[in-house]
Amino acid sequence: MERTIKEISDSELFDLLKSISKYFERKIKLYALGGTALTLLGIKTSTRDIDLDVELSDYKYLTGIFGQIGFRKDGIRWWTIDGIGLDLFHGENVMGTQLPGDAIKNSKHIRTFGNIELYTLSPYDIILDLIEIKFNEWGLKSD
Repeated sequence: MERTIKEISDSELFDLLKSISKYFERKIKLYALGGTALTLLGIKTSTRDIDLDVELSDYKYLTGIFGQIGFRKDGIRWWTIDGIGLDLFHGENVMGTQLPGDAIKNSKHIRTFGNIELYTLSPYDIILDLIEIKFNEWGLKSD
C-alpha cells in the first residue's frame, strides 16, 4: 500500500514517543539515525521519516508493542495510525552498513519518555554512517 510521507518535526516525534511510552513496562533505548538525528540536533527542521536503531535484544519487544498498538509493518517500515513512517533497525547494522566504531557509546541522550530513552548519534557518526550507506548504494567499498 502506497503511503504519503509527511515531514516530521522534533516535537511531533516527542509527542509520538510520549503517547506510546505508557505501553513500555521496561526500559528501552532508541537511537535516532540520519535525518531524524539531524532534526533532533537542530541541524534540520524536519525529517521525512523516523529512523531508529534499537539494541538487538529489545527489537522483538519493541515490534511486539508496535503491533499491539496498531502500527502496521511494511518491510523495515512501521506505519503509525497517523501515517508517520518509522524505519526500525536493530543492533549495529543499519541499511546494510555497520555503525561507526563507538557510535552507540558516543551517542547523546536527548530525552526520556517513561521507559523510553531517546538518544542521537553524534554529528560525526551521523556523517560517517550516511557516507557508508551512500557508498553501498553506489556499489563502492568504503574500506
